[in-house]
Amino acid sequence: MKKLFLFSTNPLYYLTELPPIILLIVGIMYNDDVKTVFKLYPLIIVMSLLIIFIDVYFFRGILIGADEVRCIGYFSSKDSATIEKNKALVLTIQPKSRVKIELFSDAQSSYDTYTWIRNDDPHEIN
Repeated sequence: MKKLFLFSTNPLYYLTELPPIILLIVGIMYNDDVKTVFKLYPLIIVMSLLIIFIDVYFFRGILIGADEVRCIGYFSSKDSATIEKNKALVLTIQPKSRVKIELFSDAQSSYDTYTWIRNDDPHEIN
């Protein structure tokens, strides 16, 4: 079964890692010159953990499979939807190289989920 992964984080967000990386490099370079008991090890550990946290925090993606669309990321919304009969997956290319992913379903097949629309005219749900 083939799956498609779309990376949905703006790569410019990862520029926030530059200050911790610079501090980590400076801390490693000057660690031998410090004469205290702990030296600069707390700074090195905290900066390493901060770099890892920034990577994990900003990582977001969308996994599109043959039967499911899912948001992936430790701090993402974790939305998922099953692609079934009478549902349409629409990919729209927007300005600035953005892709909008929508899953449309008819309202009649979703009555168990959306009970408040039973009396409305039939229409699509996005």
